[in-house]
Amino acid sequence: MPRQGRVPTIALVVAGFMLFGSVFALIIPPLSGADEYPQAVRAWSVYHGHAVNSAVIGPDGKQSDTILAGPKWLDANWTCSGGNPAKTAAQCPAIDWDTKHLHRFPNNFASYSPLYYGVAGIPFAFGDGEAHFYAARLITVALGALVIGFALVALRPVAPQFAALAAVAITPTSTALLGTISPSGLEITLAFLVTALLWRLRADGYSSTRGWRAGFAAATLALVLVRPSGLVWLTGIALSYLLLGMTLDRRRFPWFLPRFEALWTAGAVVVGLAWIVAIPPFQPIMVPAPWLTPLRAVWLSIAETGDRLTQAVAISGALDATIPSIFAMVGIGTWLLVVGYAWQRVRRGRLALISLTLFAVVVPWLLEAVQATRWLGWWQGRYQLPAIAALIATALLLAGWRRSGRIALVTIWSLLSLGLVIATVARQTTGLQVLNLFTRGTGGHWSPPLPTWVLLGGATVAAVLWIAAAAAGGDARPATGQAVSTPPGR
Repeated sequence: MPRQGRVPTIALVVAGFMLFGSVFALIIPPLSGADEYPQAVRAWSVYHGHAVNSAVIGPDGKQSDTILAGPKWLDANWTCSGGNPAKTAAQCPAIDWDTKHLHRFPNNFASYSPLYYGVAGIPFAFGDGEAHFYAARLITVALGALVIGFALVALRPVAPQFAALAAVAITPTSTALLGTISPSGLEITLAFLVTALLWRLRADGYSSTRGWRAGFAAATLALVLVRPSGLVWLTGIALSYLLLGMTLDRRRFPWFLPRFEALWTAGAVVVGLAWIVAIPPFQPIMVPAPWLTPLRAVWLSIAETGDRLTQAVAISGALDATIPSIFAMVGIGTWLLVVGYAWQRVRRGRLALISLTLFAVVVPWLLEAVQATRWLGWWQGRYQLPAIAALIATALLLAGWRRSGRIALVTIWSLLSLGLVIATVARQTTGLQVLNLFTRGTGGHWSPPLPTWVLLGGATVAAVLWIAAAAAGGDARPATGQAVSTPPGR
């Protein structure tokens, strides 16, 4: 069995993410991921003359790209809407992958930076067919797995028993998002990477090599450019680690974060803001809501917390495939256990835990309430997953876990991920009323490109890999402060 924290163990964890992500990429119908339709348009348009925003707003208020010719699958919304338990993926409309068409394609994400789309959309430079679409999904999976692997390599010298616990911070929903053409999953893994790098830098007494600092610089820039909300999460993570340096490491102001990390974080935020100012994001037509006062909007947002957390644990695709609510409650319960355990084990880390919790739970209340007073659109649980990943990763690193506890946590989350795969297969092929796992969907238009028994087998192997990684190595100790004799950054 591989030793915990060594490269073979990290490879097991990364391979598990690759397998789970690839399975989701193949069992979620094309264009049926969360916001995947306009995201796919954006990825395609990067390689067809529109790397930067070229959108126009029509008289109906809808944003469209100025592209006039392209594959017909970009012409109309082929997605299957959720909310109908009897509907299956086999009833999704047949997608025309071959015909070219003249049209203005809806593109709500035309203002987003091309950073993610330029990589994920590479297959579209060579063709427009179904194989190119799935290749773009698998590239997204590979990007997320590589980011997670880099984070685990950074943590290896300072937290050698942590590797398998990444499966607890990166939820089944996050892995499902990596299986679609969307920057959301990558945003979550980048928040996890920034957290890991800040932990590594502080554990090294901020005397790390230039390579890790360069990695931190690249990760912060990527986080703010992949999605506009990355600005919020980077700010929350940086502020929380300022507090961690001040309390756990007992650094005196202003040296509780070194000059380089503080200045570069501020610089990354400025870059993200500059992009938003230069290329403003699309704003839909506002629905008047005079009855929705700011205070009532906040209250309604708070009331949605339970549903959003359930969505954050396990939901995938526009068909709304979810694991049973009791299993979602188990996932939420393990989060509370992880944070509570860290709270009890490392008292000097409590201020950072409070800060990250505020950004993971309370800040989304306020952001959603601001939007709700402008139009009747509500946040989804996936939006706050970057902050949740940072919170859970920090709590796990603070507390340290015994081998038995680590195995228990990873086993729970491996089974939750496997459960979401099973629920998605059942939802896609037979609807929610009947559980027939080994049908490929008959009498309809769509079925997975591989037999479902192959996909379920791959997901099972991924779960086994994670549990094997968790079983390697010994106990971990709680975090202690890092003494530094000279002010960091000098």
